[in-house]
Amino acid sequence: MLNEKDETRDCNLPGKIENQQGIRTLNEDEDEHTAERSSISTPEKITCDSPERNASVHKYEEEWAQLYRRDDPDLGELRRRAVLGNLRASRFRSVCWRCLLGVFSPDTTQWLSQLRQQRHHYAEVLKELSLDPWHRSQPEDNPLSQKAESIWHQYFCDKELQAVIRQDVIRTFPGVDFFRKEMIQDAMVNILFCYARENPAMCYRQGMHEILAPLLFVLHCDHQALLHTREQVTVSGVTAEVLDPTFIQEDAYTIFCRIMCGIESCYRINDLTPTPTGYFPANIQSPFGNGSQNQSENEVVAQLNWIRDNLLAPADPQLYEHLQQLDIPLPLFGIRWLRLLFGREFPLQDLLVLWDAIFAEGENFELVNYIVVAMLIAIKYQLLNGDYTTCMTYLMRYPGAVDITYIIEHALFLRDPQKYCLPAMTSFPKLPMVTVGGRTDLNRAAGQHTGVADKELPKKVSQTSQGASLSGRLKKLSKRPDHWLGGKHTQKGGTTGGRSDADATIVDGYTLDVCNHLVSCHIMAITSQAGPEISICVPRF
Repeated sequence: MLNEKDETRDCNLPGKIENQQGIRTLNEDEDEHTAERSSISTPEKITCDSPERNASVHKYEEEWAQLYRRDDPDLGELRRRAVLGNLRASRFRSVCWRCLLGVFSPDTTQWLSQLRQQRHHYAEVLKELSLDPWHRSQPEDNPLSQKAESIWHQYFCDKELQAVIRQDVIRTFPGVDFFRKEMIQDAMVNILFCYARENPAMCYRQGMHEILAPLLFVLHCDHQALLHTREQVTVSGVTAEVLDPTFIQEDAYTIFCRIMCGIESCYRINDLTPTPTGYFPANIQSPFGNGSQNQSENEVVAQLNWIRDNLLAPADPQLYEHLQQLDIPLPLFGIRWLRLLFGREFPLQDLLVLWDAIFAEGENFELVNYIVVAMLIAIKYQLLNGDYTTCMTYLMRYPGAVDITYIIEHALFLRDPQKYCLPAMTSFPKLPMVTVGGRTDLNRAAGQHTGVADKELPKKVSQTSQGASLSGRLKKLSKRPDHWLGGKHTQKGGTTGGRSDADATIVDGYTLDVCNHLVSCHIMAITSQAGPEISICVPRF
């Protein structure tokens, strides 16, 4: 197990943060090399020189100097600290992430120029997308025009897309007051809207808001640490500019775009083109139905099938066979895990530690494949002792009692057994099925529950006629032909017969309108008799 621990830093939830569009005037003559000598310049008079404050300032200065030094171009020490979980108490986590993700170059003398360029780019994009169509439309253009090139048509499409984004944003982490702030919600809508317009092939997909949310939280925590230090000493110009709270939107947008580059395959849908309003309609011209061609395999499903066959099967054949016998395909729960980078499976503070390790192990995020396997092995005995309904409950509401350190260590061992040791299995308490991380799921509002996932289930579900009937119906929902799973294997007890091309889109989860319609049909057919318990078996986001 890890033996290097830093005390957890308490982060004040937000007060008032100035949110200002555009780029402020920068002093181009500022000496960027002063930070190499000293990142903190102490004023002649300090109002309070207590030992506690002096120690806090010294730690802040030492951490920045270590981060800003230029004798580690490969970021070896920073990667080691991130993997060991030692960024948990960091006051510069957002800066560390920018270094690990390649947003900042190894040459620290280039940081300020890169930072100004990134912030200017976002400001220009937002300004361009925020112009009033009354000042841009041509004489022949009008608000009733339906032409694709019409500025008014694009304007109304943008408004509809922003409304779709806001619906998701206002539901982000209901249990965290930080995300209830109107300023933060407006910032999230702006960032996601700019990303959708700059990346029309991806547009906006449900789930992206939960990738963005932790980034804003981390940036805010670093800003609060900066403001606290400023009350005691004078901070250098480089530090102040890198962590300027005025540019929280600009900085979050840059980091968000880089993360999306690493996980865009989890969101991409082959043969589907989004509409200007952000919807992904089913491809009615898919050639799958005529039997002459095969529909392109969904990329995230292909990734999960690769994880199942090449990582899970060799690492734990018993668990692999158990999931196969129960007809539980990895895409049924794994799509959400990968698309949200496990954002729904762990408490926020544990999630940030997990992201530290993911970013440290490579910009292509290869570690996520091994994290999936490590998460399954961590609850192996609960899964092996459970039936279909019990297993699905654990997988759709992953127990927060699992130690995040064990997950990271096991994933690192699976990736490189020669470099890392197999961690000892932690003696977990009785894993709860009601909560995530010992509290109500942060992604559901207070008072909302999810059927069986909110009840304590015994190891063996009683085999009453109603229970057996429900279990049978649930199993039917997970039985998909091979082309649905995106693989060429044949499940035990499954079939390989053909299905309509619409069924092949169900694996995409929560984004396809046709998917929502088909899943709703399944739910309506079952919940009329079985009640809300069915909700745990549908990948809801």
